[in-house]
Amino acid sequence: MTLTAVYLALRTTENLRRALSCFYKNNLKNPEVFVIFNECPPGGIEKLCGLYPDIKPLIFEKNMGFSYPVNRAFEKATGDVIF
Repeated sequence: MTLTAVYLALRTTENLRRALSCFYKNNLKNPEVFVIFNECPPGGIEKLCGLYPDIKPLIFEKNMGFSYPVNRAFEKATGDVIF
């Protein structure tokens, strides 16, 4: 069974960095991780992708809300379970 995780960041990456740190401590086997960036500050995306090179970023320059970007991640997800 494979797991796809979807995280959403709005205008900041600080809370997201802590959430990903906790997620990766679980030592899951080959998880697929999408990170949705809604209006994130310059440099935040690059920094987070540098810390976690396996994440799959979905970048929206303006705030697209919750449903639209999460549905885009679900369309791309390949895991048996989406979280």
